[in-house]
Amino acid sequence: MRALASLVLVLALVGAHSASAQDVLGVAAIGVLPGQTRDVPVSIRDLSGTLLDEGDGLNLEIQGFAFRLDFAPPEHVTAVTFVQAGVTAGHTPVFPVITPAANHIIVLMSFDEGTDPLVFTLDALPPGNLIGALRFTLSAGAPLGTLITLTLASASATLVNGAATLSETVANGHLALAAGSLEVTHNVFADGFESGDRCDWSLSLPAPVCP
Repeated sequence: MRALASLVLVLALVGAHSASAQDVLGVAAIGVLPGQTRDVPVSIRDLSGTLLDEGDGLNLEIQGFAFRLDFAPPEHVTAVTFVQAGVTAGHTPVFPVITPAANHIIVLMSFDEGTDPLVFTLDALPPGNLIGALRFTLSAGAPLGTLITLTLASASATLVNGAATLSETVANGHLALAAGSLEVTHNVFADGFESGDRCDWSLSLPAPVCP
């Protein structure tokens, strides 16, 4: 009886650990100059113990993603789109949806697992694998010091398998979100993910000069 109780306790602990595992969809914090176009990295960190893990086999790995990103205040953003990079570079989405609006952008991409498998690094260090970038253009009149928050909407953020039969969401507990920002400044994070390494740029340079 005692052995059975111990087994039940172990199974309960294992189940609790599995339910708490979360992949992470995140956007970076980037500095930008007035009137400049800058790419904000978007990454997925694939952590073991979720519904979709790299190496688990057919229809058990991340093959698509969807999200809505809200940016505020929106008045200094003149254009925004999404460009593929990192693990999605060179791959052709089955049906890409990129829909910019005045204060948000919606992105949906899914890739054929047979012809265009996405390869993530399981349990990679933060921020995980780059999946693309949000390409923002700011108005020439954007004042220095302006901070534009970049927030992923929890209701729509989703990671899916190749068959779209399994999904990771905030609601089912298998997905966490990391917000980012655009700061109109001469001083920027070197890698966009708040590592602490910073570098300066000037109005005469198209990109920061980092050591």
